[in-house]
Amino acid sequence: MTALPPTGSRPARVWDLVRSIILVVLLVRRRLAFWVPLGTAAFAIGALVVGFAIAVSGVPGTTL
Repeated sequence: MTALPPTGSRPARVWDLVRSIILVVLLVRRRLAFWVPLGTAAFAIGALVVGFAIAVSGVPGTTL
């Protein structure tokens, strides 16, 4: 078996990765329909944790 030759220098590959990440962020940032469900889910999870904390605080001898 022979090893494949390197396809590029390390800095070039890093910049390709950075450009790809920036591209994805820009594409996703423009779509509010993507972020609204994520924000809602995060809020729901936070409310659930707060609810658990309130419920547990009323029961003696328990911790969250």
